[in-house]
Amino acid sequence: MKLFNSDFPRLNAFSEEIVSAPEKFGLALVDIAESKEILLFVEHENFEAAEVYKDTVGISSIKILTVNNPIEAAEETGSGVMPIFLKSAIDPNLKEMMFNNRYGEQLFADHHYMPLDEMQLAASKGVWKNISQGKFKLASHPSPRSLTALWEKAGIIEWEKATSNSAAADMVEAGEADLCITTESGRLRSKLEKVFSFGRPLMIFTIGTSLRQDEIKRYIKI
Repeated sequence: MKLFNSDFPRLNAFSEEIVSAPEKFGLALVDIAESKEILLFVEHENFEAAEVYKDTVGISSIKILTVNNPIEAAEETGSGVMPIFLKSAIDPNLKEMMFNNRYGEQLFADHHYMPLDEMQLAASKGVWKNISQGKFKLASHPSPRSLTALWEKAGIIEWEKATSNSAAADMVEAGEADLCITTESGRLRSKLEKVFSFGRPLMIFTIGTSLRQDEIKRYIKI
């Protein structure tokens, strides 16, 4: 029985063979770089990770571009370049990107581990020693919030949500919070004082491309 007539648009099916080959993707980029410009799109806060990945694959010609939305930027590039993007594991949009792009089988081709900048509890200079006992505001991105969970549970701090580690430092600098959990670079940029060091967490970054499966197979041999 014919399910649809000719007036129905064609339905898209999943690719039977999904390209996700980290061990082949880096090698493919080396070959691609000989004929196409490779553009690596990242958010500003992931620029350092992009530079380390660029060094890891050993392709000095990769051009790193900081944008607000790496996925959209990659999708809007012309046919003469190879668009790739880098996203951190804490990106809340990764799941949506994966499951909402199944038709295109958007490629998540590689991953990269990198120790992050030192995470710190920071305050404006001279403020920490003058903070009286009692509740005070602490700004942080949701990801490192658990580092001060016991303080929060004890009622010592009132948590203020920040959009990023650097934004948390900005909130202290602007007087919107007393303390923050931020990175060393964020602390220095906002001229804050280190109160406590949490150490350097290991972060995983996902590297992908907006090219569809049928397009990427031109470059990677399965």
